[in-house]
Amino acid sequence: MKKVLLFLLGVVLFGCSDDEQIANTRSEAEPIELDGKQADINANLQVFSWDFFSQIYLDKEVGENIVVSPISLEMNLGMLLNGLKGNSKQELLKVLHLQGYETSEIDRFFKKMMDGIQKTDKQTTFSSANSFWFNEKYKVVKDFSSVLKENYGAEVEDVDFADSKTKDEINKWCAQQTKQRIPMIINDTNPGMLFYLINAIYFDSTWEKPFEKGDSEMFTYENGTQKSIKMMKKSGNWLFTERDSYMVCSMPYTNGSFSMLLILPKEGYQAQDVIVKLETEDLLLSRMYKTDVHVWMPDFQYVYFAGDIYGKLRNMNTDFVLNPNEMVMFEQTVNGSVFIAQKNYIKVDERGTEAAAVTYTGLDSSAGPSFERKFVEMHLDHPFLYSIIETSTNTPLFIGYYGN
Repeated sequence: MKKVLLFLLGVVLFGCSDDEQIANTRSEAEPIELDGKQADINANLQVFSWDFFSQIYLDKEVGENIVVSPISLEMNLGMLLNGLKGNSKQELLKVLHLQGYETSEIDRFFKKMMDGIQKTDKQTTFSSANSFWFNEKYKVVKDFSSVLKENYGAEVEDVDFADSKTKDEINKWCAQQTKQRIPMIINDTNPGMLFYLINAIYFDSTWEKPFEKGDSEMFTYENGTQKSIKMMKKSGNWLFTERDSYMVCSMPYTNGSFSMLLILPKEGYQAQDVIVKLETEDLLLSRMYKTDVHVWMPDFQYVYFAGDIYGKLRNMNTDFVLNPNEMVMFEQTVNGSVFIAQKNYIKVDERGTEAAAVTYTGLDSSAGPSFERKFVEMHLDHPFLYSIIETSTNTPLFIGYYGN
């Protein structure tokens, strides 16, 4: 009897294709279910995500590849909202397209999203961590500390910013949360620092169907020069859409809970043209259709630092100013110069994608305040955009540009 069972098992295994065997080992996707208000918050934040990316792209250096994490910034700002009052708070809500929403509703949304994203695919590693490091000479308001811990799982630490060990401790925390991909955000110890509010996220997943190593092809870089590079290639039946100026293909990871949207400008158009014309509704998977697609694309790996995010947010809303006098996370009044920055890492290859981000907001008191089925070919042989999303909510985790 055992021999018969073993024989039958062998027939089943060897009778399956490699793709079928891989599919049989995948966990079932667990979609994130948002209520009506949470769905509205999510839709508004998707608009903000591309607004933010557009600001970064417009100011990028020539010959520079970029990648940012909208969701990391959004969570950081969500935490910050709990420590603001007055115009600082109201104008930041406008920047986020969330005017009219209570801070508690936004907190619950982020808690729901983070809990859901970490459960939706057991084959994908996704983690999000938060921390608040504040000057030990100040006393944090209990309500602010409680919200950070309960809704964002944040670590709240009072520290001595005059001690170089504090810099090392914060950098070590960032390195641990990003699997060493972002090992440092602070270069020097600054006794004038009042706080660092930090979000760190890490993503690692394999493609639903791995790429194959392709042949060498000419890639036309941003400055018009061409170079022969190795391309990855694969074919499949995937979600797709197109407009006059661009085409979009959704490349799923593992069980389909996550996907990379490849956004390729058509002939005669450049990435900046696409960014101007792009509507977030065009990127909804529910608006796409399945078709056969052949994809050729380069593998890539790089680190990108976005320094003056505060300035970018102010470009979105000129009335937005983070006034330290309207910061209510401390029992004492505070003053100083506000900054927001983000450091990102991404690696895309035949296996899949690894990405990480650290977003940090700080207040430095050592300075004054500053203000139908068809056959489609996608040759990603010229600059293109991409976005890694959670598919049940279409939430962008990372958005990037590759052209150099």
